[in-house]
Amino acid sequence: MECPWPSYAYIPGQTPRHDPMLFDELKKQAGAWDFGLQLLKAGFYWECHEVVEAVWLRASPNSKEQRVAQGVIQLANAALKWRMGRGKAAQRIAAIAADLFASVGSEKVLGISPLVASNIAKELGNGPVQVISLQD
Repeated sequence: MECPWPSYAYIPGQTPRHDPMLFDELKKQAGAWDFGLQLLKAGFYWECHEVVEAVWLRASPNSKEQRVAQGVIQLANAALKWRMGRGKAAQRIAAIAADLFASVGSEKVLGISPLVASNIAKELGNGPVQVISLQD
């Protein structure tokens, strides 16, 4: 399945919202996680949140996978808040992401290192990060 790259990053209050069905088919696919991480790395933070939320909803309740997916959603949310000029909100949300990643231990979950992700979240708490890459 070809992934639907948006032509621009949605920023609430600044850019038009995408078609609500843009990612519907993708959200049902196994590749949603990897594509969500690609969106995050490319700076499509709202879009990442939309796609990874589907992974979070499918994960077992309170599982490491669910906490890591939630952490990625919070990373995307914090980065989006920086872009929107809402630094205090970004700092608060980045701290939540760091705590979620720290709660799962040190072994990779869903292909990412929680320690690396937690450190990125802490860095994001200090200001915008140019590229958020969670995959090797």
